[in-house]
Amino acid sequence: SKAVPTEMVDGKKLLVDQRLEVSKHWLLKGLPTTVTLQIKSLPSKNPLKDDALIAEVDRVGQQLEIDNIYLYRKKQNGELYTVILYGSYGERNAALTALKNLPSQIKNDRPYLRTLAGINKDIEQAQ
Repeated sequence: SKAVPTEMVDGKKLLVDQRLEVSKHWLLKGLPTTVTLQIKSLPSKNPLKDDALIAEVDRVGQQLEIDNIYLYRKKQNGELYTVILYGSYGERNAALTALKNLPSQIKNDRPYLRTLAGINKDIEQAQ
């Protein structure tokens, strides 16, 4: 297999950093009742060079709109995880419809509904 050009890797890492930044703002400013879909949680051994996360965000981003993908980091049992979320819904029914309409490859990850309140609690407990 061919090596991926460095600028492509850098671009994808930049995208991950950008989504983390946008997500931080969204989690702070969003309504606590906002519902989102948790797609996946990945261990981040080295957040600065997180190849697994970059590859996963790339994979998910090819199937879902990248602007609706949110990321946050949390500590769990002493390990750092990055959680991939999708969508921002004012009500549960809209989120359930989105969940039902996800591509099957994404559904294989068994996504489920979360509220911003629940996520922020997660983050606080992990500090």
